[in-house]
Amino acid sequence: MDASPDSTASVGAPDRQNAGASTAGGPTAGHVPGPPVTSPNGDFEALSPKVLLLWRWAWAGVAASVVVLAVIIGAAAVDLPVAARIAVPVVVATIAMVLVVLVPSAAYARWRYRVTDDGLDIQHGLVVRQESSIPHFRVQHVDIRRGVIQRQLGIVSLTISTASPATDAQLPGLDPEQAETIRRRVLDRAEADDGV
Repeated sequence: MDASPDSTASVGAPDRQNAGASTAGGPTAGHVPGPPVTSPNGDFEALSPKVLLLWRWAWAGVAASVVVLAVIIGAAAVDLPVAARIAVPVVVATIAMVLVVLVPSAAYARWRYRVTDDGLDIQHGLVVRQESSIPHFRVQHVDIRRGVIQRQLGIVSLTISTASPATDAQLPGLDPEQAETIRRRVLDRAEADDGV
């Protein structure tokens, strides 16, 4: 994949990690609200459905490798009856095809994000559900990246960098216009918070 960003924006915001503790869902002490930047109706939004193709291609590559391995093992197991040697790769291929369809769909259904007045909220994860919030005042850079396959599908990845790499976040499959809107909203709010 092409790792070079097509568009990068940064905010020269100092790290104000200890400038006041955030209350549950509330603004930090001394925080002056800027212009509203919330998602429509404050609801969580989904990624572009085009990202499903990207994820299915990735899963298909893994599945193909597993099926090839099953065929090799089946061919090498000369002590087994022919029916068993054929059945193993067929069963593995069937399971692999089901996973190629189901896992990306389930992952897509679990990916949600929203931009609020306080920051960016992200929810994702199949087995382990992860929920993160990045306050606007911690944002340092917002990058929009397009890899080779992403360009073909017409989607981009949006990466939000903070002072601590542990709190960085990525939205992996957005329409370019939506990514640019989010980038502008987050940067405008981060700059407004920086001026406080």
